[in-house]
Amino acid sequence: MKKSIKTIAAALSAAVLAALPVSNALTANAARGSYVCRTTAFCKTTDSSFTYNLDIKCCRKGALHDECYKLGMIGGSLGTAHGGGSQTGTFVDVPFNAPSTGIKRGIIMNFTSTTTSSSNPEQLLYGVYFNSYGNNVTLPQTAEKTVRLGDITTYIEGNPDSSFDGLTARDALFITYLINSAFGTTHNDSPEPGRCINLQTDYFGRYSWTYLTSNSSGNYINGQYVKMNKISNALLAADINNDGWITQADSTAILLRLCNPDRYPDFMVFNEMPAEDINSL
Repeated sequence: MKKSIKTIAAALSAAVLAALPVSNALTANAARGSYVCRTTAFCKTTDSSFTYNLDIKCCRKGALHDECYKLGMIGGSLGTAHGGGSQTGTFVDVPFNAPSTGIKRGIIMNFTSTTTSSSNPEQLLYGVYFNSYGNNVTLPQTAEKTVRLGDITTYIEGNPDSSFDGLTARDALFITYLINSAFGTTHNDSPEPGRCINLQTDYFGRYSWTYLTSNSSGNYINGQYVKMNKISNALLAADINNDGWITQADSTAILLRLCNPDRYPDFMVFNEMPAEDINSL
């Protein structure tokens, strides 16, 4: 199983996908139970003068479980979090200490949790709030996005406000498509040296927020012209193990989840798991 899953993930192609019948076990055994959603907090601009601390609060509707948080890729550090909630709402409050060199465009941090709600995770979000307790401090321009992990084809081809198409082998395939798009490049310092996508340097820290959230501008994914807002959501949904990289290990995690949902009941199993460990499962 170890070699077969890794080999399928690395070699998955349109021909392989076409050979899978619609009722194939990879699809029939697709996700059941809880979903994993991730809210990512961004800084939209670079400001070398902003060296203050921020308090970042993520508030969601309903009861969430296994909630965790992780520092992003623009530097700085996180303080001790606190939170609370009930069946109607949950919040996590995390102090963010900006780098001494100032804050820059890109990913500040993210929040990952499981939920049994099948709704668009954007609709489960009350909001992300950024506060600074310094006197006369002007906050940097910030934003957030919330996605359901793994359901990449919905973000590329569908409408998450309407419905999700469920987890299938095509989601694993689209990770390969994303890596082979214009946003993928060769990295020798990545968890899997070779062609992959660093979410900070190749994408969210490289392009303007206006471009990344555009519903008019776009790029090609496997020959299909896709609007940038859809690509941004798909990339966030594709980082299964939350290491800031889109690699074949993320594709492997999807296939493992599909093939053995009892052993891998949701993607939280892979959260912050090294790519090498995922590929050895």
